[in-house]
Amino acid sequence: YLSVTSNSNTIIEYGIERANGLCYLLITDLTGRQVNKIQLNASVKHSQIELNNYQLNAGLYLYSLIIAGEIIDTKKMIISK
Repeated sequence: YLSVTSNSNTIIEYGIERANGLCYLLITDLTGRQVNKIQLNASVKHSQIELNNYQLNAGLYLYSLIIAGEIIDTKKMIISK
């Protein structure tokens, strides 16, 4: 799904079924430049994180759930100001 936000914060929910390594959420712009990398707690099956949108310029971003170096899922996020 596409996450669109103009609020000061965005909440991203995630689920980790099996984790045998480092888990993190990687946020990139459309050029592939890393904007943020957030380490996740692998022992929590379902949770959410809150991103501060003031750190991001208005635009389209991709966020990926990565577990043990493997991309599990990628979604789009639009930040409007």
